[in-house]
Amino acid sequence: MGITVTSIGMRGRTCVGALALVGALVVGGCGAQGLSGAMRSTPSVDQALATLASEHAQSVPDGALVTAGTLTVGINTKVETVPLYFANADGAISGLDVDLASALAEQMGLKVSFVSVSDPAAALGVTCDVVMNYSGTDAAGTVAPAGTDVTTACSYAETAPALFGKKLSGTLSGSDLTGKRVGVQAGSKSASALERTSLSLQSTGYNNLNDAFSALEGGDVDYVLCEAYPGAYLAQSHADVAMGGILGEPTPKGIAVLGTNADLRQGVSDAFSALRESGAYDLVRAHWVGSLPNLGAADQVKGVPTKGTPEAAANAAGALAGGQSASASTGTMGANEGASSAGNAGDGSTAGANAVS
Repeated sequence: MGITVTSIGMRGRTCVGALALVGALVVGGCGAQGLSGAMRSTPSVDQALATLASEHAQSVPDGALVTAGTLTVGINTKVETVPLYFANADGAISGLDVDLASALAEQMGLKVSFVSVSDPAAALGVTCDVVMNYSGTDAAGTVAPAGTDVTTACSYAETAPALFGKKLSGTLSGSDLTGKRVGVQAGSKSASALERTSLSLQSTGYNNLNDAFSALEGGDVDYVLCEAYPGAYLAQSHADVAMGGILGEPTPKGIAVLGTNADLRQGVSDAFSALRESGAYDLVRAHWVGSLPNLGAADQVKGVPTKGTPEAAANAAGALAGGQSASASTGTMGANEGASSAGNAGDGSTAGANAVS
């Protein structure tokens, strides 16, 4: 289990032009038909999107697009990566990826269409123009084959395990975590990342991030460690909860295009720059992840020893002498202790079946 989105509250309205219209696009199925065929929008929505797109001149030639006048956006709908992408029970899709892609299309003077993509390298230039949430692999971890000309037009998000706590100011250090209680989603990548450290703390595994954040709010744990973006999404519904830093270097997430499609690559890059300059990109981010910054080296928790280093050995010895857990792996990790798989890799990236926009 991951985030049960209903506990966070209704989040269907956004602040940027066509973004509010995206919620009207409904998924009818995710097979070979793709979302562009399965997602039926009402004529009024189609007209509104066309009107919004017409406010900007089309910035890329039709020859650079799969469908003339339309930015066809690929999303791996089989991997719900809250808050980047998720679908609710009736098929309506939401998320930062959906909103950002819609804003990009508007900026480029195009309509927008969404298709389900499982293999970015095979889909680009054939069934879609761009693929969201790409960092050399797609959301499911699918790696582009060697020699495939897939490149990133721009980076818009990052992934990294992040610590969240109450009434935090500034970035935490490793010493701040000594003797503290940390909640994680059992079996997640963040739980595995914590196990690779030798921090002297007590870790507790939870079935989902909602439970972990409830434990934080109730005082049962001092911090929650989870992927930064799902954590920031949840933190907005918990008083005084903020990010206190990340473990390790963040991995950027971007918008993939064919490297040979120079017109489209430049068009997406220019449109993204325009959204940043106008503040529209910040509005999209704020809607989904609040005040979370774009993550970088300055956000890393300093002084975190990893297993096998002299600092780790010293920490372990001191912790054992003091009766504390020597490392995260000695804490209560739950039934899936140490597991990390594509299906449960995002500690909260998998939305519940009753997710709502």
